[in-house]
Amino acid sequence: WGNEDTQQILDILEKHNVKVTFFATGGWVETYPEDVKKIIDAGHAFGNHSENHKFMTKLSDEQKKQELMKFMTRLRHLLAMRCACSALLMAITMTR
Repeated sequence: WGNEDTQQILDILEKHNVKVTFFATGGWVETYPEDVKKIIDAGHAFGNHSENHKFMTKLSDEQKKQELMKFMTRLRHLLAMRCACSALLMAITMTR
């Protein structure tokens, strides 16, 4: 999954005044940082789809935690520790 349609999706959502939650992996965040910023700046939520999209049922609890926390660290770094966003994303990540 690339970013070819991201701007068109954002434009459609804005046209209809709709806010959504985008979920992505850490790899997507790393590859398309400007798209992540556009999504957040447009007022959409950004959800944690793990760092590498591993088969979570095959991982230990510690490995699962690492998959989720690596994503969070990457996203927080990208967003330069925007307090409100970081707090919201951490709450989403820690909710089971």
